[in-house]
Amino acid sequence: MTGEPIRTCISCNRKAVKSELIRYVWHDGSAQPDPLQKFAGRGAYHCDEHECKERFQANRKRLKRVFRLT
Repeated sequence: MTGEPIRTCISCNRKAVKSELIRYVWHDGSAQPDPLQKFAGRGAYHCDEHECKERFQANRKRLKRVFRLT
């Protein structure tokens, strides 16, 4: 066991260690990638799979819920 935090992909709900997923934060009205995972604020994660990337960008309603936007 690595002791690294487990996160869930918001597109496919697969659980993985944090370093295996891509983190996004809400900045300037859109989800921005956070490759170093250092930006402040709520983060959302998705797999590095092509299908997950497409679903992540396409589902604005889910993004608003994940980032707790009104």
